[in-house]
Amino acid sequence: MDDKTFFYAIVCAPLYLGALLGLWLIVAPGAALKWRAKILKDKQRGRVGTRVERWLRAGGPEPWENQSAITRMKLVGLGILLQYAAVAYVLVAILRPRF
Repeated sequence: MDDKTFFYAIVCAPLYLGALLGLWLIVAPGAALKWRAKILKDKQRGRVGTRVERWLRAGGPEPWENQSAITRMKLVGLGILLQYAAVAYVLVAILRPRF
């Protein structure tokens, strides 16, 4: 495995996955809330899940229809996308890997 393949496999793949996660939260926040509500049962939520639900105001029987929860989920997705874009910029533009 040469250096270029290693760089793209180890460093860039997680950046692409993080960017896809951010885009998914921006494009389909209702689906993300529905998926989260489906996989988490009441006993599995714990303290962190309860705080996230309070912050997103995603409580209730159908949080994916709550407009404030959808807006906050879009903001979370935008934050994730910007974070991964900044890391990609630092890795590619500032560090400039030389192959």
